[in-house]
Amino acid sequence: MRILFVSRRMLVNLSLLGVVVCLVGVLKLLGGSPTVTAWVSAGLEAGQAPLFLAGNPQNQAVSLLVQLGAECDEQQLGQMLHILADNSAKATFFVPGQLAEKQPELLKSILAGGHQLGCCGYDDTSPAQLSLAENRAALERACALIEQAGGERPSVYLPPCGVTEADIRRAVAEAGLVFVLGGVDSGDWQAAEPEEIIAAVLAKAEAGSFISLHLGENTLTALDTLLQELAAQDLGFCTVSENLLGVQADAGQPEAEEPAK
Repeated sequence: MRILFVSRRMLVNLSLLGVVVCLVGVLKLLGGSPTVTAWVSAGLEAGQAPLFLAGNPQNQAVSLLVQLGAECDEQQLGQMLHILADNSAKATFFVPGQLAEKQPELLKSILAGGHQLGCCGYDDTSPAQLSLAENRAALERACALIEQAGGERPSVYLPPCGVTEADIRRAVAEAGLVFVLGGVDSGDWQAAEPEEIIAAVLAKAEAGSFISLHLGENTLTALDTLLQELAAQDLGFCTVSENLLGVQADAGQPEAEEPAK
C-alpha cells in the first residue's frame, strides 16, 4: 500500500485555492466590478473581510438589511414581503443556516419577491463565543444550507449581535463573503415603538445607507410609512450587493457610530 504524504505548504496552497474559488463565485454574484475585485482581494490579503456600513451614494438608494432568527414567524414574514411588494422595495434578508434547514420554503418565498439572501451564521450563537475554526465551520455549513434551499450561495454576511472581532472577519473573508453592518440603526431590536423606528431611520438615512431591521410587530407597523417617507425623499431601494457596486476599494473601513445590532 502506498502512503501519500502531503506537505504543509501544499495544504496551505490547497486551502488558498478553495478560498479563491469561493471568491470567484462572489465576484460573479456582485457583477465582476473591478472595484469589488480590489476590496475582496484586499480583504483576503489582510486576513479579514473589509467591513461596509453603507453602499454607493450615487445609486440614490438605500438597502434594507433584515436579520431573521433561527425561528421565524411565517405569518410576519409574509406581511413584510407584502408591504415591501406594495412599495416596490427590495431588501436583503440575512438568514441563519438553521432556518434554511428547518424552513427552506421561507427562503424560496423571499427570493420569489426579488429580494436577496445573505448569511448570518448557522444559528443565533454570537460569533464571539466561537473559535476561528468553529466560525469557519458554521459559515460553511450555513452557506451550504442557504444555497441548497435558495439555489445560490450567499455573498454577504451580517453578524449576530454586531460582532466585528478579527476572528469572525477572518472566517468571513475565507468563506468568500462580504462583511456588512447596518450603518443606520432602526432601534427595533430593543423593542422601540413604531414612531421611534420611523424617526430613528429618517434622522440618518441618505443615499447609500444600510438600514438595519428585524422581524416584529412594531417593525411591521412602521414599515409602510417608513418606506413611503424614504421614497418621498427620492430614495429608491436596492439589495446590498447592488448598493455595493461602484464602492471604492478603500471604503471598507469606514468610521461610524455604534453599529446596529
